[in-house]
Formats: sequence, structure tokens, C-alpha cells
Amino acid sequence: MAQVGGIFNEIGYSYNILGEFREALAFLEKALIIRQNIYGDDHFDIAVSYNNIGFTYSNLGENVAASKYPEKSISIRHKKFGAEHPS
Repeated sequence: MAQVGGIFNEIGYSYNILGEFREALAFLEKALIIRQNIYGDDHFDIAVSYNNIGFTYSNLGENVAASKYPEKSISIRHKKFGAEHPS
């Protein structure tokens, strides 16, 4: 099942490259839900999902939403690796 989350993430990334940001967002949010169900809320893959969703909101010009997701990603990375880690 974890691989399904990764596949949805890659499809979302592909839609981002194509400029189809709403489609990208739909797949990235599916990936996040799957990953949360498998790993919980503090896994590195959750941080990656948050980062990708924030990037997509930025592409859509939705800056308020875009700013929230990288903050969540950084919070998880700091918990897992420490604030000084270059993740």
C-alpha cells in the first residue's frame, strides 16, 4: 500500500510539470492520505507530501495555502532529524 502513495505522488508531480495544477493537487492529496494511514503524521514521507502540496498551491497562486504546507514539512523534518539537519 505504501507504494500506492508513492505512485500517486509521482503522478501528481507529473501533472505539476504539465501545468495541470488542480489534477496535481488531487493526486498529491490522495498520496498524503494514504501515507498518513500507513505511517501516521510524523513520517518523512508525510513531510515530502506536505512540501509537494505546498509547491502545487504556490503554482496555483494560492499563497496562503502554499505557506502552510512547507511549515508542516519543516516541523516534521526538525522532529525527525533536528533543526540543524540539512534535510
